[in-house]
Amino acid sequence: ATCSSGCTCKWADGKKVAECPNAGFTTIPENLSPEIQVLDLRGNQLGALVSRAFSSVGLVNLQRIFLRNCSLQSVDKNAFDELTIMIEVDLSHNRLSRIHPDTFASNGKLRTLSLSHNPLEKLEAHQFPPLPLLRQLELVNCNLEVIDRKAFMHLGLLQTLRLSGNRFTTLKSD
Repeated sequence: ATCSSGCTCKWADGKKVAECPNAGFTTIPENLSPEIQVLDLRGNQLGALVSRAFSSVGLVNLQRIFLRNCSLQSVDKNAFDELTIMIEVDLSHNRLSRIHPDTFASNGKLRTLSLSHNPLEKLEAHQFPPLPLLRQLELVNCNLEVIDRKAFMHLGLLQTLRLSGNRFTTLKSD
């Protein structure tokens, strides 16, 4: 199994992990083993996630992806395609002003999503695709002013929604 320069690859909690924090990457590393299940790219200057960003480099077994503080300004709506067993994504502390409503459409097992500390401002109707297992959604300090009443329509089993530190003046009960 291979591990990119700048990364530490190991087994932890029964999973193959690639830890690559602050490694100077500007794209998803290409030389990682397809067996990697947890990918930590915190602090790299990725800028954008292109279509099939992970599957195109053979990373199709990812369960957890940590992209905190990666200077992300855009995420292609197909960036996470083919990651059918992904259960957690951390996109916090980036520069994302919008997330396409279909971004996680192929990630039906997703349980935890953090979009905190991004300048999102608004959540559209049907902002999230049907995510039947999503339990935790974090949108803390996102400059949110507007949440469409149908934004969370497809998240029927959501247990925790964190919205603190936003710019709401009113929030309707529906």
